[in-house]
Amino acid sequence: RDLQLMKEGGFVLQRLAHYPVSPVMLDWADRHGMLIIAEAGNTGGTAGMLASEQRRATFRALHAAMMERDWNHPSVVAWSVGNEYAADTPEGVAWTKDMVAFTRGLDSTRPVTFVSNTVAKAGLRSPEDEGSAFVDFVCLNTYGRTPRENAANIDRAHARHPGKPLLVTEYGFRHDFAGDETERIDWFREMLAVARARPFVSGLSVWSFNDYRSRYVGTNPNGWREWGLVATDRTPRATYHALRRE
Repeated sequence: RDLQLMKEGGFVLQRLAHYPVSPVMLDWADRHGMLIIAEAGNTGGTAGMLASEQRRATFRALHAAMMERDWNHPSVVAWSVGNEYAADTPEGVAWTKDMVAFTRGLDSTRPVTFVSNTVAKAGLRSPEDEGSAFVDFVCLNTYGRTPRENAANIDRAHARHPGKPLLVTEYGFRHDFAGDETERIDWFREMLAVARARPFVSGLSVWSFNDYRSRYVGTNPNGWREWGLVATDRTPRATYHALRRE
């Protein structure tokens, strides 16, 4: 039902999770026409963690198992070697180089990326000081409070890598942070205007499709984070319908 709601909403490119998903989901995506960036479990790694030989060996094993299981799904259009790790450190750059090479050694037919929250960081001395220099397309997570702040992040990322396609892999505005859904709809429309004015932006992937339970900082006392375009019971909010029309 989730995938059907995504498809009905016009959302055709997904990062479904920061870890391998069920083959049932990929079968559905194959049949109904969705594009999936597949990602094994490497999220939020510090420099020390990324230098750990044990973590590297574990990731290679998990990543290879995912690729060997899922390589023949036409819905899988790219591989990711991680999410929001310390890519602006020497250890993060080394991880990116090594894991991209490892991935290409297993599958030379698909592009390889990782999902960065550092590529737009101010103060980077050169593009090669951050891992996005070594992937096929840039994936940017941007959580500016306003579309203007996100536009500045997008422009900084593009200026560092003008020859690479750029995908906004996470952006959004929490339902419970908005005064009402009208404010949220206006925010998303401004964000789409930002993207449409920039031909180098290949697309935007919303965080997130549904509300979800979490212990992450900023979670509501009831345990739910209300980022969703659909509510906990999957009832579409007005923003879902507005994005569907857009």
